[in-house]
Amino acid sequence: MWGQFLESVEKINDILNGIVWGWPVIILILGTGILLTVRTKFLQITHFGESLNTTIIPALKSLFKKKDKDTRVKSVSQFEAFSTAISGTVGTGNIVGVVSAILTGGPGAVFWMWISAFFGMVTNYFENVLGLYFRKKDKDGNLSGGAFYYIAYGLKWRNIK
Repeated sequence: MWGQFLESVEKINDILNGIVWGWPVIILILGTGILLTVRTKFLQITHFGESLNTTIIPALKSLFKKKDKDTRVKSVSQFEAFSTAISGTVGTGNIVGVVSAILTGGPGAVFWMWISAFFGMVTNYFENVLGLYFRKKDKDGNLSGGAFYYIAYGLKWRNIK
């Protein structure tokens, strides 16, 4: 009885995996990236210098600055903010995923990862913009935002507090 139930769950799971992780989702994800890239007039290329000048370059400059030990500033440096943002994006799955793709797909997989990463940049940009746009202040004045907020407030789901 229990074995038959597990077999039927496994069959349903296999069918759903074929749908969810098949061509339709790949087309939707890349299609969204291509659409946003065209609508923003190739934001990844046209604002590349600005993104370097406001993120990586100041972060690298702040690494080599001497800090006064007497000043106790309660703020996050540019490098700390940059590191936190990257740590939330790049994880073990990204590293293992790249290695697995190269092992199974060969060098051609690297090309397609570059293509998907290029169009994924603008998608990630819009996730961050939406997270900032729909952020909320609590009673203490602290800001909270992110995916939960732009899903709840952007789609106007009123049952979420």
